[in-house]
Amino acid sequence: RRIVASARNILPHGVGRRMSWKKPFFDPQNAAATATNEGINEKEEQKLEHKLCNQIYFVEPLAWMKTVAHSEQGRLNCPKCDSKLGSFSWIMGCQCPCGSKVA
Repeated sequence: RRIVASARNILPHGVGRRMSWKKPFFDPQNAAATATNEGINEKEEQKLEHKLCNQIYFVEPLAWMKTVAHSEQGRLNCPKCDSKLGSFSWIMGCQCPCGSKVA
């Protein structure tokens, strides 16, 4: 197994909500804990289950994402087995299956 990302590399977003950098959906200082549900109590976790999408978006490319540097959009493959992990687009952004637009 290989770790391809940690909590600080992902962009959590609300289900069906447009991502906004000006009005964050969550406390940016607690983003890693919010993304992984670490450091929050059970009541807060129940609220987050209905609000946070379980899909993952990366803010910037990571070292193992070699194809990202050479093209504007395409597939993200596992660096070890080459299985598809997802896709990327630097020009169009993405629409999450939950309905949220992430650009």
